Amino acid sequence: MSSRFFFKIGDPNQELDKPYKLCKVDNCAIKFKVKSNELATFILVSKDCPHKDCYKVALGQSSSLVSTFATGQQPIIVGTPHIDLLEYTEFLVTWFSSIIRIGLVGDAPFLEYVENNAKVPAIGFIKFITQCSHVISDWIFESSPVSSELPRIIQIKGGKLKWMPMTGKGLLPPDAMIGGFENEPIYIARSHHNQSLCPGKYVPSKRHSFIAWGHEEHRKKHFEILCGFDAQWMKCEGNNIPENAFIGGFSEVNKQPLYIGRAMIEGNLICGKVHLLYKLCYIPYEGREVEKYYYEILVTPGIVARAVQTPKKCNSYCH
Repeated sequence: MSSRFFFKIGDPNQELDKPYKLCKVDNCAIKFKVKSNELATFILVSKDCPHKDCYKVALGQSSSLVSTFATGQQPIIVGTPHIDLLEYTEFLVTWFSSIIRIGLVGDAPFLEYVENNAKVPAIGFIKFITQCSHVISDWIFESSPVSSELPRIIQIKGGKLKWMPMTGKGLLPPDAMIGGFENEPIYIARSHHNQSLCPGKYVPSKRHSFIAWGHEEHRKKHFEILCGFDAQWMKCEGNNIPENAFIGGFSEVNKQPLYIGRAMIEGNLICGKVHLLYKLCYIPYEGREVEKYYYEILVTPGIVARAVQTPKKCNSYCH
C-alpha cells in the first residue's frame, strides 16, 4: 500500500526554484485532498516519460478547467459545485480510454473531458504545481513521491497474486489490488454463492463485496480480497481468453474456471467475472448483473500467452 504524505506548494517562506511535486499514479484513478487560497493546479504526465506533460487541471472555487498540451483541442471549463477550497476538499480523478472525469469523492463527476486525438497518451504521473508565490496549496495524497528524473529500470521481485480474507473491521490488506472505480477506487473480491466461487467487486464505503449472478447483483458480507501486484490487464472480447488469464474462482456447474474481468459502464470501471462458456464478462452494477462482450481481463505476465482458449466440440475422429 502506498504511503500517505502531506506537502505544501507555493509557501512564500520557501524558495520557488522547483514549485511542483511529482508523484507516480498507475491505476487509472487518483484520490487526494487539497486546500488552496486560489486555484489548486496539477498536471497529468505521460507514463512513458515524466517530463512530458499531457493535461492540465485547475480546480477553483467557482469553476474548474481541463486542457491539453497538444494542439487542436479547446479546454473544457465548467462551474464547480459546492466546493470551499479554503477547507480541505477530497477529489477523485479518473482516466480510462479517452475520457478524464473529475468529481468530489462520493459524488458524480462534475467535469468530463473527452480526448479527440486518435492516440490517447497513457498517464503514469501527476505533477502538483503552483503558478506564483502568492498561491499556497496544501495537498494530502496517498502515494509515494518520485524523483522528477527519468525512472531507472530495476528488477522487481515478489508481488504474486493471492487471496486474503477481509477482517470484521473492514480494513483492507496493505497490498490489496485496485480493480477499478465507482465514484471511488474499488477492489477485486470473490465470494461463495450457490456452490460457485464468484469474482466481483469490493466497495470500501459500503464495507461489502458484490457479485453478479442470475441477472442480479448480490451483496456479500464474507469475502476475500485479491492482493499483490504481479499482474496486468489485457483487452479481450468474447471467449478469446489468453492462456495466462488469472483464474479467480469456479462456476456452480462442473466447477468450470471463472476469470477476473472489468468493463466500463456509465463512467465507472467495474470488475466482475468472465465465464468462458458464455463468452461474456458479467459485472455487478446497481442491483443487476450486466453483460459485457468487450472487456479487460486480468493476466499474470510471468506466463507467455501463445494462443487463446476456445471451447472445442469433440468429433468422432481426429485429423
